[in-house]
Amino acid sequence: MLLSTLAAAYAETGDFDEAIDLEQQASGLASQQGNARLAAALSDRLTLFQAKIPIRQP
Repeated sequence: MLLSTLAAAYAETGDFDEAIDLEQQASGLASQQGNARLAAALSDRLTLFQAKIPIRQP
């Protein structure tokens, strides 16, 4: 989901407020579309952003 990708980019640059906002929007959209699995995954990522932890792939 594009919003979630953008949220990860904001988190990587330290703009966690924007990352949180975008991740909440992405999670809400996934829920509205009936995609519970994606909504749960986005919620997990949101928790990381709220803890000010960027997502990094090894």
